[in-house]
Amino acid sequence: MISKSHIVLFLSVFLLALPSVSALSCIGISQDQRWDLVDMKKDVPSYFSTRIYNSTAGAGECEDSDYAMTLSLQSSNELKLEQIFDYEFEPQRMFISNGGSTQVLLKLTPKVSSGEYTVIMTVTRQNPDEGGTSIVSSSSARINTLIGNNPVTDFSEIPFWTVRKDCPGGFVVKEGEQCPRAVCMDGNLVYGEDLCPEDLFVCGNGLCEQYENWNNCLKDCEIPAGWEPPIAQGKEEKEGIGIETIIAIIAIVIAGIALAFAFLYIRQVKKQLNERRLR
Repeated sequence: MISKSHIVLFLSVFLLALPSVSALSCIGISQDQRWDLVDMKKDVPSYFSTRIYNSTAGAGECEDSDYAMTLSLQSSNELKLEQIFDYEFEPQRMFISNGGSTQVLLKLTPKVSSGEYTVIMTVTRQNPDEGGTSIVSSSSARINTLIGNNPVTDFSEIPFWTVRKDCPGGFVVKEGEQCPRAVCMDGNLVYGEDLCPEDLFVCGNGLCEQYENWNNCLKDCEIPAGWEPPIAQGKEEKEGIGIETIIAIIAIVIAGIALAFAFLYIRQVKKQLNERRLR
């Protein structure tokens, strides 16, 4: 028979477990397989990317929490991390909501010339400021380093995700670089008002204006039967009307001058004939 004390004990355990069922404290950290042995060199920084997760594969929701990054040496009672490495996290503290994640960059620079060390990268959930009991959760990843004269180039450059810039059209470039306008059929990028090679030979959309001579454009482009470029036709018509108008004006002026001289000449001849008759 179940006693009252057993019932009270059961209810107490159930109530203590209830918060962890409704809101889990979830935490995870990614680790690159290439971190098993990383060659490094004194005073040469290496960059390591990791991602911090606040998610769970099971049922339930994770608590929205603050997290902090720390670094330590594995199984080292004599040496301290600061004696072997300079390091910097970006960011070192972060807030991650339920199901979210954040990328973190570790810059690690050896201060010694040689040695083999295992560095432990740890992310820890920060206790809330509210009173009461809370579970401190953490997750770790390790980097096995060998300091010598042959640093691994894979970790010598700042990861692209830290300096990326999103451009219109889905292009992604580094900060400070110009965004491309389009990708040509040959795979090359074009910028600003530049055109792809295939664009220079399309007549139907007016891109042949890039040519200095329309005749060259029409000769180089494949034109459908019966199609005439309206822009080219318009240009030729405007140029033809202008020349013809000028020629007509000149002809009219010359004809007018000729008629005027002819009129004056005939008048002068008639005057002289009249004078002779009077005599």
